[in-house]
Amino acid sequence: SVASHPDEGVRRDTTSLLEHCIIRYCSFHWALNLYTSATVRNCEVQDCESVGIGVLAGRSRIEGCLIARNSSRGIRLHAGASADIVGNRILSNMMEGIDVGFSPGVVIRGNVISGHLVGISNPTGSTRIEGNVIAGNEIGLHNAHDFVRVRAVDNYWGDASGPQGNLNPDGKGDRVSEFVDFIPFLRERPK
Repeated sequence: SVASHPDEGVRRDTTSLLEHCIIRYCSFHWALNLYTSATVRNCEVQDCESVGIGVLAGRSRIEGCLIARNSSRGIRLHAGASADIVGNRILSNMMEGIDVGFSPGVVIRGNVISGHLVGISNPTGSTRIEGNVIAGNEIGLHNAHDFVRVRAVDNYWGDASGPQGNLNPDGKGDRVSEFVDFIPFLRERPK
């Protein structure tokens, strides 16, 4: 079922498939809320005064979507929720492209994540970040933990020299925080 709520925009309460939809210009706290495992495929969530897609529970799949110019985060996971975030264009959301929310087992693969204050924030040690273009952000990847290493290999960071960080001070790509393992990185933008 699809429901509209005064504070939420589109709400998915059942395991389902939502595809080829367009959500634009909403002024809710969340443009699209996933309360149970759902698949969101080939959708557009743009220009909303909110978080683009919120994953609040279950394990969802967000694939082939355009998530752009929302006034908060592109995608935000709540603790305990999980997702496979694959092959999306996540562009120019005001804060983070993806806020993992310290959720375990999140997969972030094959996305273009660009134009944010922070491309990816709050991952855990079990977050898989691979094969993405993470470029044009103030900070590409921010790990808020000083006791957990995050593996983010085989990503393109906007420059052949790799990301800028403690392990690669001459990198000209997006900055990464401490406790991020980003080697090997891609020297060319994947096609």
